[in-house]
Amino acid sequence: MLIAQIKDGVVTNVADYRSMFTNTSFPASGPNQSFLDTFNCMRVTVFKPYDSKTEQLVPATPYIEDNQVFTVAVEPLSEE
Repeated sequence: MLIAQIKDGVVTNVADYRSMFTNTSFPASGPNQSFLDTFNCMRVTVFKPYDSKTEQLVPATPYIEDNQVFTVAVEPLSEE
């Protein structure tokens, strides 16, 4: 699971939680919301709903939207 560290409302780092917190043991489900809140982290979402007939997912600089961090954005398909 990827998580993002947040500072002053800006994503500062995105990494797998195990590599970000190497000295911490987690359950198989990963860090819980309380842990994420304590360390100013949010889960990262790598998918957004889109209409594949008219739109595409493209990689994006991590950003916060709807209390989630996304690493993709939805863009219209080119006319080609």
